[in-house]
Amino acid sequence: MALLSLEVSLLAEFEVISEFIDAMSGVRKISGDTIEATGDRADKLRQKGLIGKPARKQKKETAEIDQGGEQRDYPISTGGGWYELSNGESVRGKKKAIKVQKELESSG
Repeated sequence: MALLSLEVSLLAEFEVISEFIDAMSGVRKISGDTIEATGDRADKLRQKGLIGKPARKQKKETAEIDQGGEQRDYPISTGGGWYELSNGESVRGKKKAIKVQKELESSG
């Protein structure tokens, strides 16, 4: 009986520092977005100057309770670098989404 050897690679999230089109998803990534990658892929992207350090989990500023009773933190990533704000608006780019969400919170 032959044994299968499986290599398990953990995904990590990295900050995008230079705009590029992700070859795996076909989605354009802009500075400030994040991307998940395994060790080898992350090394290649880092060598090309496309990603920086592993992304830190940012404290989300706003929380609401959704219909299922779970807490929702805004802005919410909807994929492809787009984020949903607490007012339902969609914004492109993580930094911009955080900035606009803070403005929404301060205006009441």
